Amino acid sequence: MKPEGRRAEEGAMGARIAVVFFPPEEVLEAVEGFRALHDPLARRIDAHVAVAYPAGWLDERRALERLRGSLSRARRRPFTLCFDGTGHTTDGLVYLRVGEGARDLRILHHLLTDALGPPPGTVLPRYFPHLTVGRSPGEAEAEFLERQLRSRLPAGPLEVGALALVREDAKGRWQDRHRLALPAAGERAGVA
Repeated sequence: MKPEGRRAEEGAMGARIAVVFFPPEEVLEAVEGFRALHDPLARRIDAHVAVAYPAGWLDERRALERLRGSLSRARRRPFTLCFDGTGHTTDGLVYLRVGEGARDLRILHHLLTDALGPPPGTVLPRYFPHLTVGRSPGEAEAEFLERQLRSRLPAGPLEVGALALVREDAKGRWQDRHRLALPAAGERAGVA
């Protein structure tokens, strides 16, 4: 079987997986109440920064192997992340914007998305590092939510030492399945 055929077959079998960064508890406390009111996904997954978007191209075991191998070969190290403001899109997505650490997240996004092997011709959305906190039906409402959110902006830098591989279950909830460690100098990527 050709590699493209095998990849399509694996994708048909695999549940959707994604790679995310879960911020520490103090950040979750600052935004989860807001998300409970304004984000329809709040009951499906904790607050997070997406690193590799949801995909079903590979089964979980194969995806985990590829992701760990890619991180190990790339020698990506822990880094600092800071939220430096809020924003919203024209379709009503309200978010915390990542400032410091955005470049590292973009590199990881491309690295891990490539490791997951999107089928040829797949068009992926443009990546921008953020933490979604709400959705609204229009721009005026999004601006209002964004103004409310500014007072909840988490302070201080966050250490990103591990990512999480999450898998969507049959009810649409995302389960934290595996840790993907970003190794310190001299270590290999593995389980955190």
